[in-house]
Amino acid sequence: MSSILKKAFTLIELLVVIAIIGILSGLIVVAMGGITRQAKVAKAQVFNNSLRNSLLANFVADITLDGTYNDTWNNNTGTAISAPVAQTSSNCVQNTCYSFDGIDDAITLPDITNYTAGNQMTAMVWIKGSSQDTKVAFAHWGNTVGEWEIMGGASGALRVIVSNDGTAGTLAKNYITSSETPFDGNWHLVGFTFAPGATTGTLTLYVDGVTAAVTQTLNANVPSIYASTAVVSLACSVTGAACTAGTYFTGLLDSARMYNVTIPTSQIKELYFAGLTKLLSSGKISSEEYSERMGNN
Repeated sequence: MSSILKKAFTLIELLVVIAIIGILSGLIVVAMGGITRQAKVAKAQVFNNSLRNSLLANFVADITLDGTYNDTWNNNTGTAISAPVAQTSSNCVQNTCYSFDGIDDAITLPDITNYTAGNQMTAMVWIKGSSQDTKVAFAHWGNTVGEWEIMGGASGALRVIVSNDGTAGTLAKNYITSSETPFDGNWHLVGFTFAPGATTGTLTLYVDGVTAAVTQTLNANVPSIYASTAVVSLACSVTGAACTAGTYFTGLLDSARMYNVTIPTSQIKELYFAGLTKLLSSGKISSEEYSERMGNN
């Protein structure tokens, strides 16, 4: 009897083994979560660069945030408000980026003068921040007319708003993502594409290269969103030449881009699929994930 008992595990030993297994399982889950996020960022990077390469004729601004505040595409000089902090490449999507304190940090640029053709618009920016309703990441907001903002919505959602052309300060469209919550403390590529129309125009939101389902709380007529007096800003909304109180973004921003063309959903999907194929060929995603992503879009 005593020999049998010696071969059995004691209750304490079993509890220790269970605890070890729990710790290891937790570490595996955390590691897999990090790998999944890295893969999502990699896919969005490929999509964003493919978008740039295919729309060079319509490229308006490339605010890389790689050690400067400038628009490198048109040599427009940006200005720092307060002291956004440059981050090392290990904290950024590509090269360097900047962190903003949500109090008084921001970047402004003069009007992007070649954003006029067709009054169409596409804007994308990398964000890393927690839920912050009405705090602005990227905007072209000015004195009176033709303005837009990419900002946080409630509960981590993405919000994009545009104003009427010709009616000072009137908000005409307000779209909020209804399922995706990119303000979750991780890196996400967010943006929109807008086509003016005689009736209402078309506004589409994107998260990580994929069309986002939205809730439309306002959908009025917007014939144009270009304003010759507007200022391009990162991390705040600008009225006149100064940031509007209460709109400062908290977190990291990287690589903001603008195009003077509307991108059809079909072209977005084509670029997204091309990015997946490139990642598969380079071994950055598995064939199973490739098939799953292709099937979900």
